Amino acid sequence: MGEDFTALDSRTSVYLIDRQATWRHRSTQALEAHGYLVQPLDTYEYPPVWATVNYQRPDLVVLACANVGPEEQQLIQRVVENGHPLVVLCSLLTSHVMRMLFLAGVTDVAVKPYDDDGLVEIVSDATATLAQVRMSGF
Repeated sequence: MGEDFTALDSRTSVYLIDRQATWRHRSTQALEAHGYLVQPLDTYEYPPVWATVNYQRPDLVVLACANVGPEEQQLIQRVVENGHPLVVLCSLLTSHVMRMLFLAGVTDVAVKPYDDDGLVEIVSDATATLAQVRMSGF
């Protein structure tokens, strides 16, 4: 779980941020079982100090949270400012919150899944869309 990121690894790299340890651990295992290189994070410090020192850029950042409060909004702003694609998975998701997140520049928003297949599908869809965007030159 939480293997070291290396420049030589061709797998899609994901930073998985969630303060809920059980969900973070289970989700890391599910994504790794599907071939993703996952770095689980339990803090909203972003970017992580070790990542800036080692110049490690994730292909995707996933923030899972119960709701989007001031701390989450600050984290979202830092991730977007760093140019990292971000998917927000939120347990309490209203249309107002979704609109706010898209206007803030997030890549995708979904209700936080509590099943492995749902999570893998969301991450797979996001990475496929990002790959299409990169190939089209946008």
